[in-house]
Amino acid sequence: MSETAASFRYCRALTRRTARNFWFSFLTLPRPKRDAMCAVYAWMRRLDDLADDAPSPQTARNALENWRAQTHAALAAAGMKFQVAKLLRAAPSAASPPNPEDAAIWPAFSRVVRSHNIPPSHFDEIVEGALMDQEVSRYASFDDLYRYCFRVASVVGLVCLRVFGYERSDAEQPGEWLGIAFQLTNILRDVREDAARGRIYLPLDALARHGVSESDVLEGRWSPGFHALLREFGERAEEYYVKAQPLFALVRPDARPTLRIMEEIYHGILDRIRAIDYRVLDARARLAAPRKLWIVAKHALFRPCFR
Repeated sequence: MSETAASFRYCRALTRRTARNFWFSFLTLPRPKRDAMCAVYAWMRRLDDLADDAPSPQTARNALENWRAQTHAALAAAGMKFQVAKLLRAAPSAASPPNPEDAAIWPAFSRVVRSHNIPPSHFDEIVEGALMDQEVSRYASFDDLYRYCFRVASVVGLVCLRVFGYERSDAEQPGEWLGIAFQLTNILRDVREDAARGRIYLPLDALARHGVSESDVLEGRWSPGFHALLREFGERAEEYYVKAQPLFALVRPDARPTLRIMEEIYHGILDRIRAIDYRVLDARARLAAPRKLWIVAKHALFRPCFR
C-alpha cells in the first residue's frame, strides 16, 4: 500500500470513529469525494483537539501555531506555490514535538488540497478562528461575531464546496451564509455550556438592547428579556438558512444529498430550539437519533453509495 493510500485509509478510520453523523452523510458521496472529505475532516479534527485538549490558552495557541506551520510545510512539500494569509502573530520559537499520528494525515490532506484547488489561505483562516476562541470571550456586535463565524464555519464550508464541486463562483456566497447559519445554531444551542466556560457569544449590544447583563448569561438568570434575546438570535439564524437555499442548485448533483443532510440536521436543531421555546438554559436541544437516521436514509436512497 502506498503512503498516500495508507493516509486515506487512516483518515477514513478517524472520521468513522469520531465524526458520528457526518460520517453517514459522507457515505452518500461518490468514493473519491468521500475520501477527500475524510482527509479534510481529519485535519480539522486534529485542529479541534489541539484547541480543546490543551491545559491552558497559551499552550493551545502554541499548538495551533505549530499546526499551522506543519500545514504550510506539508503543502510546500507537495509542490504547492501559494501566498498564505498574513500571519497575525509569529509561530512559537520552541515547537512541541509533533504527534506521530499526525504524519498519517499529511499525504492525503496535501493530495486533496492540490487536486481540488483549495486555497491554502482557507486553512490559515480556520486556524485564526481557533485562535480567537483562546483569546476572545465577548463580541461587541453582530459584525464582530460574523467575522468569528466566518472563520470557524463559513471557511470550513468553502473548503467542503471545493470537494463537492460547483459550476459557478456565485455558489460561494450562499456557502458562506450556510456556514453562518450553522454556527449561529451552535451558539444558540450552547449558551449554557459556553457560559460555564466564561464565554458569551451573544453580541453585547444585543444583550443591552434586551436588558440582559453579562452576569445574567453567566449565571443563567432567565427573564422575558433573555427570552426575547434568544428568539431574535434564532430568527437571525433562520434568515441565513433562507439566504443559503440557492446553494443546493449550484453544487454538483452527486454532492447535493450530503449537503442536504448537513443542512437538515443543523436546521433541525434550530427547529428543536424553537419547539422548546428557546429554553436552552434548562436543557441542551438535541435532534433525536431516529430523526437523524431518517434524514440520512431518505437522502441516501438517491445515492446508492454504501459500498
